[in-house]
Amino acid sequence: MDFMTDEGIFHAIALARRLKPVTGLQTFATVCSTWAWISRSSTRRSRQNVLGNQWIDNVAKANAMVSRMCLLICFLSARFISWILEQPASSLMVHHPRMRQIKEFSKVESGAGLSEFHEVKTSMGAFGAATRKPSKLYSSEKWIAKLERSIPAGFRPDPQLQTSTVDAFGGVTGGRDLQATQAYPDRYGQELLRVWRRHKRTKPSHWPADDESEDSDEFEEDAWHDTNMDALVRKKKVSLYTMPF
Repeated sequence: MDFMTDEGIFHAIALARRLKPVTGLQTFATVCSTWAWISRSSTRRSRQNVLGNQWIDNVAKANAMVSRMCLLICFLSARFISWILEQPASSLMVHHPRMRQIKEFSKVESGAGLSEFHEVKTSMGAFGAATRKPSKLYSSEKWIAKLERSIPAGFRPDPQLQTSTVDAFGGVTGGRDLQATQAYPDRYGQELLRVWRRHKRTKPSHWPADDESEDSDEFEEDAWHDTNMDALVRKKKVSLYTMPF
């Protein structure tokens, strides 16, 4: 189901609401095609221009998709539900303004008890993928360090896979087999499950602001216009402040 459609985002919200508070885990593999280095010749993304050329439709949609994911992360954090985001090592997604906001929120007193922010390098090749696929994991949980892996010594990727192409002007884009390499190897999923079962939360983090008013002036109200959900909430005759979270 398409996360960027009305049905898709409400389905994602419904699934998130089914997760058990405290012990639940949500994993994200948000589309990385416009965020990785391999597409920068067309997207124009960089550390200095993370949102890229927003006149390009798929770049603008990718920006809104990450904002929607971050909105869900906020909901999950409010229920002490763990989350993990996987991205290629070259992805700039973690520098999206909303991701930076979540990272900064984890550092302030009223946010640290709700959600932490951890990152670790790994390699899907170490879990049995056909390519090295260096990756990064971002999470509310420090136990993701247990998933850190290096590219195995002597690792040889499948020589038949074409994951990138170079045009006549030197521009690099994805090759014919790039999409086929996006699937996670089984061993990664098995190891993630094993680590989560062993280290998952059993009680909420201590939140020092439990007895403070929700009307605190510490944070300004945020309508999340960058999620491109304005038309949706108008159609449903609700506001983002009263979404079904």
